[in-house]
Amino acid sequence: MSKKDKKVTINDPKKRDEISYRITYWLSIISSVIGLVILIIIMCLACFDKSIFKFGAGLDLEKANNFGQFIGGFVGVFWTITKDRNGNLVSAVKTVKSHFASLLATTKAEIYYDNMSRSVIIGVDESEEQTKKIIQYQNRKLAGLIDEREEKKATVFIQNCMRLVKPMQVVNKFADQIFLPAEAKMLRRLNNHYQSFVKQITILHQYQRKRDERGRLITEIEDLKIACDILFDAIMLKVDDLDSSLRQFFNRMKEYIKKQAQNKSANTLSEFQFMQRDVRLALSMSKSQCFRCMEDLELLEYVQRTGGYSNRGFKYKIVYWDDMEKTRSKIKEELNKQLAQLKMEIPSDGISIMSSGKVITLSAAVPSGSEGKERQSPHEHGD
Repeated sequence: MSKKDKKVTINDPKKRDEISYRITYWLSIISSVIGLVILIIIMCLACFDKSIFKFGAGLDLEKANNFGQFIGGFVGVFWTITKDRNGNLVSAVKTVKSHFASLLATTKAEIYYDNMSRSVIIGVDESEEQTKKIIQYQNRKLAGLIDEREEKKATVFIQNCMRLVKPMQVVNKFADQIFLPAEAKMLRRLNNHYQSFVKQITILHQYQRKRDERGRLITEIEDLKIACDILFDAIMLKVDDLDSSLRQFFNRMKEYIKKQAQNKSANTLSEFQFMQRDVRLALSMSKSQCFRCMEDLELLEYVQRTGGYSNRGFKYKIVYWDDMEKTRSKIKEELNKQLAQLKMEIPSDGISIMSSGKVITLSAAVPSGSEGKERQSPHEHGD
């Protein structure tokens, strides 16, 4: 028998148990050491880059919380790693105080729901008219029909105008006389956004606005109207259950369903059934985007699945035909009515302000050379 054919056999049971115990013991020690080394490496990397634990897209919970603190005007306190004079890494607390402004673009704003109330949300116009305007501008620019020097000149002009704006205090005596619609969600912070926006408009018009005896700018009804016109779409997004892109999809789908129901002589629109493929082809959308929108509408109980199969497609019907245009008109009319009521209450000769028990009237027309006198305190003249 050759050496290759020889087999080692251990007939003693105690010897066999001892060898198996030693093998198990050393394997457990080696696996523990390897696991400990991997844990130490991960902890060292985490001290320098915390993003290794973030596997999803977007902001993680900690960053979203800090982002919300900045938006809300709070002081940001963070634990971080710094180096001392000897170059050693030590833990430290960093406190950040600053004015903060940001611009975010996302298709899933509900992920950061807590920060939605701190931000002014606007929707991108995805209509065919806006698409045509964008394509027309791109084509005109490539064709050399748009002068880039004029665009640059306009940009520089706006920048110079912003440099002339000075930080000033604003007093809005109409702040407690105009109210946003009660149907809006997160009304407390939305009202703060609106009042802050009115202040910004007053500051932008600081060279056309009057001042009180303390040098503060006085808000006029025109500022309130401009704020309502600009923020109206943002206010409606707070009132609407659907976000901007989902609302545009739902409106386009309703128009398509109405036309199909008329062609097929359906009895009622609520009983007309359709499939995702029909909507996708009619609206020129991708399969994933159409599926996501239909899924959201189904969760919000705007549409209902009536039948079908997963391999052949499901059938749907619209169960809630809302009239958002009517709601928009109602809220717009209510805001305009409040502004008209305020305009009727203003005296025809100007704006009256109470100060120290005395009434100061600022006339609407200020003659040249009287601006300096108007900004002085009335007590200096013995009025």
